Amino acid sequence: MQGARDDRAVIQIVPLGTHESQEVLKSAPSMSSPVELEYFVLDYAPHPLRDQTVNIAIAAFAVGEEDFGEVRFLGNWLPVLKLDPQADVEALDSFAKEVTLHFQTRQNRDRIVQLMKDSFSNVIQISTIRHCTSSDPLALVEDLTKEYLSA
Repeated sequence: MQGARDDRAVIQIVPLGTHESQEVLKSAPSMSSPVELEYFVLDYAPHPLRDQTVNIAIAAFAVGEEDFGEVRFLGNWLPVLKLDPQADVEALDSFAKEVTLHFQTRQNRDRIVQLMKDSFSNVIQISTIRHCTSSDPLALVEDLTKEYLSA
């Protein structure tokens, strides 16, 4: 197929400590410095006394000098509706749009995270914030999305 991209990597195996291995290391693309990140999962919990939730979003943001913030929501609300057939999907859509919009800049992100912690009558809950580092924060968000939001 013309124009198709081949994502297969070519791996060259060279014994370490040889002149060839030094040349391969020099020619490897340089990675940016690892970025310290925090991430959390947003859960939908319609019944506060029951221990039933649905992961609805993953959010990750840089700590320190970098200004990185990314949030990903479920592609559709079917898992929420399975748990709570009375869920207000329009309100969830509005919430997702608002959070996505405000999560892009550090100042708005801090404010929206605090709002999520203080509001929503525990229907929307923030998991424990976890720490990690990554040289490719967007790839990390993709991995976290697959891990936490895949059915």
